[in-house]
Order: sequence, then C-alpha cells, then structure tokens
Amino acid sequence: MKRRQATRSGTWAASSAATWSGSYSGAGPIDPISLNPYLYFDARANVNTEGGDVDLWYPQWYGDPAPSNGLSDYLDQGTAEWKPIHDDDGFIQFDNVDTRLEYDPPLSQAGVLICATDNGIFAYEVDADSVDEITALGWEKGYFQTLKLYAMTLLPATVSDVQIAGVIQYFEEELGATRNPTGSLNNYFRARTDLVTPKFAALDFSGGTSFNSCWRSCTSLTEFPALDLSSGTQFSDCWRSCSSLESFPSTLDLSSGTSFYACWRSCTSLTEFPALDLSSGTSFSNCWRDCSSLEEFPGTLDLSSGTNFSNCWLGCSSLESFPGTLDLSSGTSFYYCWYSCSSLEEFPGTLDLSSGTNFSYCWRSCNSLEEFPGDLDLSSGTDFSYCWYGCSSLTEFPGTLDLSSGTTFYECWRNCSSLTEFPSELDLSSGTDFFRSWKDCTSLTEFPGELDLSSGTDFRYSWQNCNSLTEFPSELDLSSGTNFYYSWATCSSLTEFPSELDLSSGTDFSGSWRECSSLTEFPGELDLSSGTKFYLCWYNCTSLEDFPANLFDYWSPGTAGSFCFQYAWDGCSSLTATSVENILNSIATSGVDAPASYPDITIDYDTGTGTPDISSAVTTLKACSPAWTITLNGVAQ
Repeated sequence: MKRRQATRSGTWAASSAATWSGSYSGAGPIDPISLNPYLYFDARANVNTEGGDVDLWYPQWYGDPAPSNGLSDYLDQGTAEWKPIHDDDGFIQFDNVDTRLEYDPPLSQAGVLICATDNGIFAYEVDADSVDEITALGWEKGYFQTLKLYAMTLLPATVSDVQIAGVIQYFEEELGATRNPTGSLNNYFRARTDLVTPKFAALDFSGGTSFNSCWRSCTSLTEFPALDLSSGTQFSDCWRSCSSLESFPSTLDLSSGTSFYACWRSCTSLTEFPALDLSSGTSFSNCWRDCSSLEEFPGTLDLSSGTNFSNCWLGCSSLESFPGTLDLSSGTSFYYCWYSCSSLEEFPGTLDLSSGTNFSYCWRSCNSLEEFPGDLDLSSGTDFSYCWYGCSSLTEFPGTLDLSSGTTFYECWRNCSSLTEFPSELDLSSGTDFFRSWKDCTSLTEFPGELDLSSGTDFRYSWQNCNSLTEFPSELDLSSGTNFYYSWATCSSLTEFPSELDLSSGTDFSGSWRECSSLTEFPGELDLSSGTKFYLCWYNCTSLEDFPANLFDYWSPGTAGSFCFQYAWDGCSSLTATSVENILNSIATSGVDAPASYPDITIDYDTGTGTPDISSAVTTLKACSPAWTITLNGVAQ
C-alpha cells in the first residue's frame, strides 16, 4: 500500500496531543507522551473518521512537535472489508474475523509495547521484528479478537516497571480501557514472535478462565512471570512452541486447570520443569512433547487425575531417567507416551499403569533402553502396536509382563535388533494382529515354539529380516493365520523350514520365503491349499534345490489371485530340473484356472541339472480358462 501524505483534510476526532517534556519517574497515572515514545496512537484523536470505517490513524503528535523519539509512521487500511470501526466514545472496534490496520512500510523498532483494550491493558518488551499489521493486541498474526482498542504506545525499552504501571493506570482512568483481563484469553498473543518479555506486574489475571493457545508459538519469549492464573481451567497449547523459554515459574497457580493438552509442547529450551500444582488436570495429551532439552522430570508433580497421557513425553530426547513416583494410576491412554525418549536408559517398574488400555507406540524408539521392567502392570492393555519398535538396545524382554489382554501387536517388537531370544512365557493368546511384530529383530537366533499365537490371523512380515534365525519352531500354532505376506522374507540364515506348521488357513503367501537364501529344500507336507497368491513367494531363494512334488495337487483357492505365481521362483538359480517338473505337474494336477490378470508362472532353475520334462503340464495349463503362461529362465514356454 502506498504511503499517504499527512493532511488535515477529512473529519478528525478532537486532538489531545501533548508536547514531550522529558522522562517521568513519579507515581500515579502517566501520560505516555511524557516518556518520549516512539509511537502513541490515541483513539480519541487523529482518526480520520468518527463513527465510521477507519481509513487513516495518525500518531498523537500529528500536527504538533513530536517527541525526539517520535516516529512519523501511521496506520491505514485501504481494503474496505478489513477496516475496523471508529467509535466517537474513543475506541476502535476490531472483530475476530479479519479487521486490521497496516503499517506502511512495516515498523521495525524494539521497545515496550502497551495496548489498551476493553479486556486488558497489555505490556510487552518487543524486539525489532518488522510488524506490518496490527489488531487490537498488536502485531496481527492471523488470530483475530473482538476487542476495542483505546490506545497503543511503543515506549523506549529503558522505561521502568513503575512507569509502565503509570501508563496502564492512565489508559484505564483517562481513556476508559479495562485494566485486568477476564474470561477467555484464547489465542490472544498466539504466534507473536515479536514478544520478548511480558510486563504484567501492574495487571491482575485472576479473572481469566481460558488460556488455550494464549502464548502459543511466541518463539522469542525468554521468561514468563508468575501470574495469578488460579481461575483458569483450560490451558491447551498455552505455551506450546515457546522455544526460547529456558525456565518456567514454579509459583504459577494452575491448580484449577483441567486440560493441559500440548501445554508445553516443543518448549525446546526448557531443561527442567517445576513441581506445579496440576492436580485437577485430566488431559495431558502431548503436554511435554518434544521438550527435547528436558533432562529430568519432577516426580512430585500431581498427575493423579490425568486420564489421557498420549504423546505426553514423546520426543523428550534428553531424559535419561523417569520418576517412578509419578501417579499415573488414572491414565487409560498411553499411546506414543514415551516415543523417541532416546536417552532413557531405564524405566521404572513402580509406575502404576494398571488402568492403561492403549500402549501403541508407547516406548517406540527408546533406543537406549537396555532392559524393561517385568513388574510393570500392563494387564489392561489391549493395543500394543509399535510398542517397543526400535528399542534397539534391549538385549532381553521380560517374560513376566502381563500382556494377556493384548489383541494388537502390530510392529510391536520390530527392529529390537539386540534381542537374542524372546520369552516363551509371555501370554499373547488374545493377540490377533502380529503384522511385522518381530521384523528386523536381526539378533534373534531362535524363536520360542511355546508362544501361544493361536488367535493370530495376520502374520504379514512377522519375522521378515530375522536374518540370524537358523531354524523356526515346528510347534508354533499358526493355524488361525490367514495372511503370511512376506512372513519369513530375508530370513537368510534359515537352512530348513518345519513341515509340521499348520498354514492351512493361509490365503496370501506373497513373498513369504523371499530371499531365504540358505534354504536348500522346501517341505512337501505344508498345507498351502487355501493360498490364492504366491507372488514372489520363493524369489531369490538362491540355495533352493529341491521343491517337492504334489504340493499343489489339492490346491483349491476358489479363484486364483492376480499375480498368483508371478516371479514366484525367479532367482532360484539352484533349483533342479526335477523341481521344475514337480511345480508345474502339481499345479496342472490341481486344475485351477489362471487369474484374469497376470497369469504367468515364472521359474528360474539350474540348467546344469538337465532339461525338465514339462510338455504335458504346459499343455494342461494352457488349456485352462483363463490359460496359464509359463516362463522358464525368462523364456516363454
């Protein structure tokens, strides 16, 4: 917007400008003019409309000698729908939608900013950010408030707290502004990156009831005063992302607060936290999330009313220990609770988590944990998905943990890469979902056959890349499993596979034994008759020589799935010619038609073992409807 020249044209409110007469240090009301301000806007004067939309608003010294610090910057608004309304009672009315006034050009001046409204007279030390627009509270960052602005002044940073209090008193007594804020202060100063230090000594905040997002993302705030917030009940996101706060006042009264959702989230400079009274709080979800410099946490904090601790200490990557004295006994939700607490070396077994039902992601990526307490009460937990994923320093896991109510173990122990064995005593009998449960447990040399997995239906990727497993237990009950997609893929140390496993309910065997590069033979006794898909199933099993006859004789999938045998034996460079015959003759014997799309059966084999006699099988397979196509070593048959 182009800067306009100051003129006397138009309708103006009566001027009450004063000439600067030096500093003021006495008590009582103080006219800001006496403090040599950089800016002073008084809604009683120099507004180009009286009772109409504000087009221009000049500083208090318009037409008079300015104080020596006085700037000539003025406020204007050329966009009709953004114009606030001037009232002849001496204020400018802003709304909570879009009204704002513009500095042209933006103002860059550090100092103490005081804004006098009908719900509080607020003073802050501000930095020299380029402030381009204002609402009633100062710099507009997109969080509008319905407020009346009586005056705004920017004073030198050298003014004392006594002088600030005098200006606040002047705005209250002379201009009619309301000194102390009450009710909801939600989003009042949100994202104000210009705010450095609050100057609230002269204000009473005890009438405030809701402070949701009040100082959220005030990234330049370095300290916060011990305000009376005792009537506040809502503190969700209140100091979230105040990334320059290095400490927090222990005398702050938050005892009435019930919601502390994300309250101090991403306060990345906090190294310690005070023992505040949070005893009424019920929601602590995301509360200290990503407080990455927090080195310890107070065990005396009263969190006994808290029910939701999801994401609570997620990303507190500097915490080396956690207090076992915290009362979390009412907590039901702990998902993501200590996720990425990457410096935690131990966890207290004395914490009462007995009411918790959701522990998904709870200790994920706690990669410094070397052991886990077996006496922790997790007996009410049903969801353990991702729970210990990435706990790469755990060398053992306690068999005494009560996981008997757990149904979901999706990626539960994935990438616990230091686990050499797994406890057979764990009660996983209620578990149905074991998707990627032990994937990338690269140090596991054996797996317990006594583990009760009988309710499990989903075993996709369950043991993928457990590349130290040399054998797999034949007594493991997988009879309810329907999906074995990539279950044992890249288990490159498996030299044999048990024929006694019951896989009869399995439908998807895509990639199941892919790159099991030490397997030399495959058991013919396995029942894969319900399988609809074997895509990439034995892909790159480079040591596989013997594939059994008759494995697919009783194959009855109903309808074969797309890609059914696509790349199934590709890369099986050691497969004998006899094995090729066994595969094709058995599929032909089943009489199952090819899928409508991608009907190819692809097999690679060792040509040094002879030429397979497959002419009859190929004829039969091509007579199916749809017909199968057969490719051996990349050559269509």
